[in-house]
This record gives sequence, structure tokens and C-alpha cells, in this order.
Amino acid sequence: MPDRYSGYMGTVQVLPNGNRYIDWSTNHVKTCEINSEGEKVLDFYAYGISTYRSYRFEWDGMMHIPYVILEKHDNVINLIFNKFGDQSVSHYNIYHRTETDEFVTLDSTFNTYYQAANLENHTHHYFRVTAVDTNGAESDFSETVDVQMDYNSMLVNSSFELPGTEKQTGFGYIPGWQTDTSCEDSGVEQSAEATEGDWIAFLKSGDPQVWQISDYTVQPNQTVTLSFDARKNSQGKDLEIILFYEEGGSHDPIVADTITDLTDSFHEFQMDFSTNNMPASINHQLGFGFRNITSNIHSWVRIDNVNLSISDVTSEKTHPKKSVPDMFRLSQNYPNPFNASTEIEFQLKREGQVTMEILNVLGENIHTLLNGRMEAGVHKIKWKTENDSGESVPSGVYVYRIQIHDSENYISDIKKMLLLK
Repeated sequence: MPDRYSGYMGTVQVLPNGNRYIDWSTNHVKTCEINSEGEKVLDFYAYGISTYRSYRFEWDGMMHIPYVILEKHDNVINLIFNKFGDQSVSHYNIYHRTETDEFVTLDSTFNTYYQAANLENHTHHYFRVTAVDTNGAESDFSETVDVQMDYNSMLVNSSFELPGTEKQTGFGYIPGWQTDTSCEDSGVEQSAEATEGDWIAFLKSGDPQVWQISDYTVQPNQTVTLSFDARKNSQGKDLEIILFYEEGGSHDPIVADTITDLTDSFHEFQMDFSTNNMPASINHQLGFGFRNITSNIHSWVRIDNVNLSISDVTSEKTHPKKSVPDMFRLSQNYPNPFNASTEIEFQLKREGQVTMEILNVLGENIHTLLNGRMEAGVHKIKWKTENDSGESVPSGVYVYRIQIHDSENYISDIKKMLLLK
């Protein structure tokens, strides 16, 4: 059976071969084909897209060039491609360039999926693909797909998107993340609840701390903020977080905190410190760790979307310097579920035209929360569960969508929320 579910927007289609084609959507799209034995013979998953209905039909044609889709998650991009209808394809060649370079061969693969990580930051990247048949003949280039990479370069794999192949127990093969001893049942897995990308980390009580050394070297007169999303799972409710600095291979603690009120849905948490209060940490690399310390050993917590931000500390005699985010981000509303009102936070890297809309399950705009120019920075906006006419809306699932036009990019993102009255 499918491993992701939705309370709305879905269809079931009986195919000529007797299989069932099923699709449904939250703020993702998930489709699969199930045979009479209940086995999945087709599985398709797209992040950040909603659809009302989709259907599958046989196609007898053949494409002359590969069809390519690009997905971006944090510092990872996924290329999905296929030269549909061509049974003679042996492998695919992937080509890449930046604004200042010519296309060069990046890699070759026998698969119809390719993942590239740690591409040059703050740079526009271009990709195209060719198909090579069994005789060695190469097709014409696909259409070019492109993406602007702007990510937090101080962290590696901050939303657990790598390696992005299958559920992993243990962190030995998870780029950027480490444990001092082996894990019994902690690791990473795909989840429709992921707040950034498709993957989350799950931490079992009793397993060792999961940690990472950042690329940030502690400097004086700065405030360091660690933010992350967390939720309980199977009664796991207590999460310990430690910020430390590395010296001679040891992890010397700077500040520690324990969250004891995790809920059944992801919420954002933050902890910070002033580097002037920890002079011993200055000129050392900063690290951080997470550990599930729930007393029930058969419990887990989940984390996602870990971020590190740095801002300058100024004296009271001067005007504070506003910290400008280094990337766009739309946070999950809080509280969620909610009753009378909820707050939505988003951050802008650059000034731009911003529209924030509330949509019902049919994708209809019921209320425009925001439509105007906003400066770079962190912004919060409250929805009081009213439509554009000022009328209270009923309980149910709603979607909030943000659209941003700035000097360099067009950005759109959506998230789901639940109103309970």
C-alpha cells in the first residue's frame, strides 16, 4: 500500500491491465501503480507541487531528446530524465556549466536519476542531458534546465537529503553527520512531513548523540543562532541540543538545552549564544549535536531543516545592525493545528514583491494575507481564520502559498496547515 496519505485531492484509476493507479496530494504529489498482489510497480513523488487529479495513459511515441526535470533541495539538486519510448538507450550523459563556463561532461549514468551536491554556492548552474544508444550514438541535447544555488554553506547536508537513496540506519553513510558509537535504530528516511526537501532524521532514545562540525570559526562580537525543526514520534518527547567548540579533537560545550514539549507535528526551535560570553570558543570551529533523552527506550524524535546563522553584536550606543538571511525560507505555521489564529514566518534574502495567499483544498484563494514589497529580513504575519470578506472559515485543511519576485529570482513555496474549531 502507499506510504503517504492525504485527506483530500486524490483519484484511483483502473488500468487496462487490471492494476490500480492512485494519486493524492498534500503539499507534495504522490502517485503509484498497484498490482493485484498489492505490490507497487510504479512510484512517483514530487515535492512542493499540488495537483487535484492525474491519470495514466499508454503512449506509443518516442522522444527525440531526453525530457528533464530539476528539483532543488538546500544544497542538493536532483535531475530526473528519460528518453521516453526509446528502448535502445544504453546510458545518459549529464552536462553542466555556470554563467562563465562552457558545457562540460559532468557524469554518465545508467539510471534515469542523478543527484549533485555541494555545487558552487551563490552561483547559477545549467544542466542538459543526452541519451546514448547501444551502438554508441548520442542524441541531441535536452532542453537546458537551470537553478540558482543559495544555501547555508556553513553546514553540510542540513536537511538530510544525502545520500537520498533509501532509508538508512546509522549515520556512517550520511554526509556531514556523525556519531561516536554505533546506533541501534537512528538514521534518515523519506517523509511526507519533511519541512525541507523529502528526508528527515529519526533519533531513538538511548542512541548516541548525532553531531556535526560546521565550517564556521567562532569570532568575537557575534551572536550565533542554531535553528531546527523537531517533533516527537512514538512517545519520544525529550530532545537534548548542545552547541560546542572543537579543540584538539574534543568537544567543549558552550551551551546546552533540553526540549521537553515536542508535539506530533514539526515546530521550529532556536537556541543562541553571544561569542563574547564564551571567549574560550573564539577562533575554534563550532559544532552542535542532538540526542533523544526520553526515558522510554522505545521512542523516537524527528528533526529536519537545521540552520546556522550569524549576526553582529553592537553596543547600546549604536544602532543595531540588522541580520540579513542568506537564503529564502518559509517556516511551518505555529501553532499547528490551531484554533483562533496562527502565525506564519518567512525570510527574504533580497527585497522583493511578496504575495501570501490562503487556499482551500480545491486550490481556491480564500484570503490574501499580503501583497506588496517587503525588505530583506525575517517577517511574521498572522492569519485570524477569516476569508477576504471577513467571515470566519470552517475547520479543515488549508494551504498557505508565498510567491516572491525579486531582482534575481521568482520563488514560490507552499505548506499545509490544519484549522480545528
